[in-house]
Amino acid sequence: MLIRQVSTAAYRHRLNVLQVMVRGALIGLIHQHGLTAYSSADDDGRSVTLIGTDVPSIQNSGGMLHDTWGYAFEVAFGFLFLASEVGWVWPLPILLLFRRSSSMENSGAIS
Repeated sequence: MLIRQVSTAAYRHRLNVLQVMVRGALIGLIHQHGLTAYSSADDDGRSVTLIGTDVPSIQNSGGMLHDTWGYAFEVAFGFLFLASEVGWVWPLPILLLFRRSSSMENSGAIS
């Protein structure tokens, strides 16, 4: 239990570091562009609006990408451990999963 808590804390720390780095880089880019861009009377501070709305959504997409490759490794290691325990039967869960998903798609449960 302690190992899981430590690894979860390390994972969340790395994810937070990634989000802070992405947020800082994006705000810096927008700020630099705002300083060097041509300003007209009808500009109304559009670059500041980008900082408030677009940066958090881009920041969250980095976290989702980080989670996606982590889940891919988790599934790969899970099947590796399953193969070491049950031998040649390990592809059976994958086949059942694809068969189930295709039957749900054909029945209209997934649209």
